[in-house]
Amino acid sequence: MDINKKTFYTITFGEFISNIGDRFQKIAFPILIYQEFHSSFAMGGMVIIELLPQFFLGFVMGYLLDNFNKKKILLWSTLIPALLCSVIPILSKYSVSIFFYYVIAFLIPLFSTLFQTGFSVITPALFEKEELQKYNSQFQGVRTISKLISPALAGVLMLKFNINSIFFINSASFLLLFLSILISYIPDQEHKENGNDDIKEIFVGFKENFTNIKLRISLLFTIVVNIAMLGFNATIIYYLQDQLKLSNSLVGIVYSIAGFGSLIAVTFLSTFLNKKDAFILMNVSMATIPLVIMASGMVENWIFFGICYSILSGLITIASVSITTIQQQESTVYNIGKILSSSFVIATIFAPFGGILAAYFNWLLNPRLSLVILGLLSSLLVILIKSYEKKLIKKSTAIFIKED
Repeated sequence: MDINKKTFYTITFGEFISNIGDRFQKIAFPILIYQEFHSSFAMGGMVIIELLPQFFLGFVMGYLLDNFNKKKILLWSTLIPALLCSVIPILSKYSVSIFFYYVIAFLIPLFSTLFQTGFSVITPALFEKEELQKYNSQFQGVRTISKLISPALAGVLMLKFNINSIFFINSASFLLLFLSILISYIPDQEHKENGNDDIKEIFVGFKENFTNIKLRISLLFTIVVNIAMLGFNATIIYYLQDQLKLSNSLVGIVYSIAGFGSLIAVTFLSTFLNKKDAFILMNVSMATIPLVIMASGMVENWIFFGICYSILSGLITIASVSITTIQQQESTVYNIGKILSSSFVIATIFAPFGGILAAYFNWLLNPRLSLVILGLLSSLLVILIKSYEKKLIKKSTAIFIKED
């Protein structure tokens, strides 16, 4: 095995263990906050706080990753969360203000986002462009597997140990990821000689996302899928428990079925579909996602919904891997971090509209019809984007012919 593959698989293994620990904490942290404060407002505040880093970090993340040593950034982005996780059990022993928990809830996702984007930035330096989709799929597959197995493991651990043990386990998982990065070879990519020290470089990614046709279309599709899935996720529990009257255990089964859809998708991506054009896969998955969302609300049956949810999860995985691959293929070592992070910021800004739309239609009608309307609106947006894409291609072709 060559050194680049060794680096990829070593860090991917570390991420697999760390992601399991992180999933444990996503279950344990809200429980701890509820037990400490018994407040729905405290819980709501936690959700909002955890979303903030995705927005604020995006403006500087690309600049950092494109202009500073990537290995050091990855190391710090795993070591600091390890320390923060170990602080949580100490806080729980004292009657501290929720402010301290909010600080930790802000910082851990901040550094986790930095690591995930950083790993996406170094991957193109390890492999040829035609190999990227294959390895992106494998990385996504590892994350999907960890997502599938972690809830059951977390339940067993919380039965056998107290809740504070979960935070120490997550701290240890971050340290393992830290060690996997420490022992790995990460090429120190060259930097642009001019302009990289200019703060204006932070906004280069925004410019690239709007001037490159493939990046622009990928960005628009990312916005649509974020809006659609936030609306879908905001409706799931309301639909399953309020309208279909499912028990907690059946709701858990529905989520498990969805996870298998993602697993099947990454298997196909890494084996049968890895040679397909990422732009084609993105277009096909994006054309289908709204139809599946619409279909999920057409039949009032939890098994049918579970099947739709599974298909949807698979399509989301294909779209996500394809978009990441396109961004990597259309970038250079000088701007890849800025392109990924600026796309992240823009998509995050629009994502809340999905939750607002879902809340409105859930209140006005019912969850099932809300899903149908969400699917219809998403389909309309996809059609508009495809029409816009044709105009862009036609315009660029005309310019090329004129210049020739």
